[in-house]
Amino acid sequence: MTDPDHSPTPADLGAATPDASTADARGQPLDAAFIVAWCQRNGIAYSASDDGTQVSLPRGDAAPLRIIGHPDRGLATFALVVAHGLPPERHAAALDICGRANARMFYGAWVLNTEIGQLYLRLSVPLNGVSYTDAALRWLVDTTLGTAEAILPALRDVLQDDETTPTTSN
Repeated sequence: MTDPDHSPTPADLGAATPDASTADARGQPLDAAFIVAWCQRNGIAYSASDDGTQVSLPRGDAAPLRIIGHPDRGLATFALVVAHGLPPERHAAALDICGRANARMFYGAWVLNTEIGQLYLRLSVPLNGVSYTDAALRWLVDTTLGTAEAILPALRDVLQDDETTPTTSN
């Protein structure tokens, strides 16, 4: 990720910056250029990878929301990591809580990478044949953050001793 003060502009990422009126009227591809332009139009802090595959929305002391493009798969993933280095003795409890949350969710999934103890929420959306408006991108961001916030109280006991656990809210 680049320094937030020196992040690429939409033009640097290969696209003209749509103005607010056309962005909502006709929609845009959900790529880094559109996401960066949306952040700029809305005064939202961001950093973007130099290769244009990832945009991160920092949230103060909270875990950043990462939007990761997977053009080869025709998907973009909205991801929010809530734990790094979760000890193996807490994996079963985290998997139980996340399994119950996944059973009630219609969209997205909680994932525990047991090799590195990383617990995160991911929501993926199609890239091909779909245009996104500013309102649609706002909905995706709000839905990702709201979904994470909904499970956080149940995860607090599991995560409380993890020194590397970022918070999900400010």
